Amino acid sequence: METSPQWNNQSNWNGKWAGAFYINTRQRNFGPKTGLGNRNFTRWTAQVNGSNRCSGPIGLTGVTGPQGPIGLTGATGPQGPIGLTGPAGPTGATGATGPQGPSGTNGTNGINGLDGKTVLNGTINPTTGIGNDGDFYINTTSNEIFGPKTAGVWGSGTSLVGPQGIAGVTGATGPQGPIGLTGATGPQGPIG
Repeated sequence: METSPQWNNQSNWNGKWAGAFYINTRQRNFGPKTGLGNRNFTRWTAQVNGSNRCSGPIGLTGVTGPQGPIGLTGATGPQGPIGLTGPAGPTGATGATGPQGPSGTNGTNGINGLDGKTVLNGTINPTTGIGNDGDFYINTTSNEIFGPKTAGVWGSGTSLVGPQGIAGVTGATGPQGPIGLTGATGPQGPIG
């Protein structure tokens, strides 16, 4: 029934005596119906929803519903902390040679060097006016060398030729040479 039972002086409002129960399928339960020991005076006792409510056994778990749609993309989170520096990688291969660079500017001139020394020569001994200090001079006739010239003076010459060596041992006789070619015929002699 979807309505509540009426309280009156009739014992069988819905054909039940005291001790009966009544269920309102929308609100709550009523009962047991009580009487005062007199058939003509009975009433329903309301039962509040709770432990006295009529309940069936818990039903089976329903089938899992379909996958819902993908939600909206959330807001970007804050920047995370910088990670630790990783280990050094291996040395890479040598790259190709780059193009020729432009020529550089000319450098400044260096200071002049000291005058070099000279080896002079002639067929006679050197005179004071020839050469500078530090030079040498060779007399190609006597095979003597003079120098180095010092304080404008040549000094005495030194022979480049050593003394005559002793005679060497006579060598062994060589082998007989081949016979020479026949010479041309001489001219006719005068008649005797």
